[in-house]
Amino acid sequence: MIDLLYKLLPMVFLLTLSQAIYLKFDEKYKITDIINSKIKVQQKLKQFICILFLMISLLFIAAIGIYVIEIPTIVYSMLCGVLTGTSIGVSNKIKIKNNL
Repeated sequence: MIDLLYKLLPMVFLLTLSQAIYLKFDEKYKITDIINSKIKVQQKLKQFICILFLMISLLFIAAIGIYVIEIPTIVYSMLCGVLTGTSIGVSNKIKIKNNL
């Protein structure tokens, strides 16, 4: 049980940290507007595409970690936290912009 906590703690910490950093960068550089304009699908599917891109990225990193190089579990969980936090930030901002 303690081992699980030690593996999840960096992921959760980096998830919240990456969301906060993304929101600060997005206020200044309008990254969500750029991503929103580049995705050429229906407006209601743009959030799904962001989360789908997250899942494909995590699967790709896991495959690299298994077959190409040895990625430690803690590093993989930290990468998962950063990617998840960023993609959740993007999809939430797209949702807010779509509802306005």
